[in-house]
Amino acid sequence: MLVYTINGGTAQTIGLSGVGAFSQSITGSTADFAQNIRLDVWLRDNAPAGRGEAYKRSDARSGAPDPGVSVRRIPSPGGDCNDGDDQNANNCKPNGNNNLPVCDTSQCARIEFTVNGFYENFECRLSGTGIDDSAWAVQTGSTFGGTATFTPPNWYGKGSATVSCTGTGAFGKQSSGFATW
Repeated sequence: MLVYTINGGTAQTIGLSGVGAFSQSITGSTADFAQNIRLDVWLRDNAPAGRGEAYKRSDARSGAPDPGVSVRRIPSPGGDCNDGDDQNANNCKPNGNNNLPVCDTSQCARIEFTVNGFYENFECRLSGTGIDDSAWAVQTGSTFGGTATFTPPNWYGKGSATVSCTGTGAFGKQSSGFATW
């Protein structure tokens, strides 16, 4: 006979009718994701000679749903930026930061991105800006399943932007968003 418990609950018994190798499917569920589940299984021989029992335990953790990332150009006039004109107030590179690439065309704009559904801390990188191939900006955060919108002052692009986010906890989920304008 096969006896099992899920998370230490009531023992369930499955009668076995033959001898030799066998396979048995046992499923369990959790009330929510990211929860532990434990399966304890005993194989018992009830024959009069009684050969004893074998025991096996298995632990698992339910997964998390996939997160999402969306990107957009901040609308005019607040999103417009240009490093190539004589107005310092609209520079894409805040505070004259010389480590960032120059964006000096009419397509230059600041971006914002929205992250949802991460159940762990995450790190996001900006790339695909149409300016250069580097991922010069990093934003970290946490939403624990909720939604958060970020508008970092040094995130901008020339006609496009990609934001790629990766969970930094146990799940390591990934998601990306892309926008063109």
